[in-house]
Amino acid sequence: MQPLNIVIYNITPPGGVERVAINLANMLVDTFQVNIVSLFSSAGQPFYPLDKRVQVTHLGVPFVPGLRHYLRQNTQALRALRQQVHFSPDTITLGMSVNMNLLLALLKRSGASGRFIGCEHMNYDDAGRVAQGLRRLTYPLLDEVVVLTEAEQRVFHERLGLKVQVIPNQLPLLPAQPATLAEKRLLAVGRYSDPKGFDRLLPAIIPLMRDFPDWRLDLFGKGEQEEDLKQQITQSGLSNIGLHSPTADVEREYLSSSVYLLPSRFEALPMVVLEAQACGLPVVAYDSSNGPRALVNSENGFLIPDGDGPAFAEAVRQLITDPELRRTKGAAARRDAMQFAPEVIRQKWLDLLRPEGPSHSS
Repeated sequence: MQPLNIVIYNITPPGGVERVAINLANMLVDTFQVNIVSLFSSAGQPFYPLDKRVQVTHLGVPFVPGLRHYLRQNTQALRALRQQVHFSPDTITLGMSVNMNLLLALLKRSGASGRFIGCEHMNYDDAGRVAQGLRRLTYPLLDEVVVLTEAEQRVFHERLGLKVQVIPNQLPLLPAQPATLAEKRLLAVGRYSDPKGFDRLLPAIIPLMRDFPDWRLDLFGKGEQEEDLKQQITQSGLSNIGLHSPTADVEREYLSSSVYLLPSRFEALPMVVLEAQACGLPVVAYDSSNGPRALVNSENGFLIPDGDGPAFAEAVRQLITDPELRRTKGAAARRDAMQFAPEVIRQKWLDLLRPEGPSHSS
């Protein structure tokens, strides 16, 4: 079979990009000889279930955060890729973030064989100035660039003059039956970090949890804001808000909830929303970037002006107090999620990856 590399920072922790990479590997392993190349890990198993036929190559590049280490670290990463990964003329290599895509562009420029495709998991304008500059310098060197939404396709064309491909994330799960929406439980899943916005979720929702003490809010994740979030909950004096570690059985949590909350400051195409909608949950999300607005609308949930906490809480209140509204929006959410079914997204990837697939040239 044709070799296919998927290059990622680190495949072992939980996270959206890690889940996308695992799903992609599992989806394509019937057709390609798939190798996940994990730059900044030396060993370990992925957090998410991985098909046994997929090879994982840990390159063990030491990771030190900070821009002052960036050049040295990327030099080490390039060396490790050249020495430990085989690139033949028929090899396809996918990058799973801006910096991975930069490395692939440099590999191609230096004469490495094969086809190199950059996969974007961040909205163009949500990336920092350094990342935007790197895109301008390196993305024209790649064979293709893949983005998650048509809105981002237009942005990339305007900013870079490139014709990029659109392939959304696939549904990572699709239960046979949706949630009953009878559980008095609100749910949010993600890293406890500034982009995910949990720090602005709690001030909006805590008054609501006081008004509805028979309802629970459960957050699943970990990250640098965890202690701050615990403090907010402690200061509220409420016992119906819980912080939990990431779970590998997230489907069970969706199916035992009735409303999903997305307070993110920006998202490319949030996997958690796809998961929630596949489970039939209505979603309340801030209209923060192209990702949420590609998935959430007035039929399947509420898209709230970014940062408007009172409006966010009011939307949640409506869903709490109106079971029929929950059911109607939840049914629409599950219906809308079908456009991201694995077989649909797999075919899009096969159309791109076959030898006569489209080019990104302007």
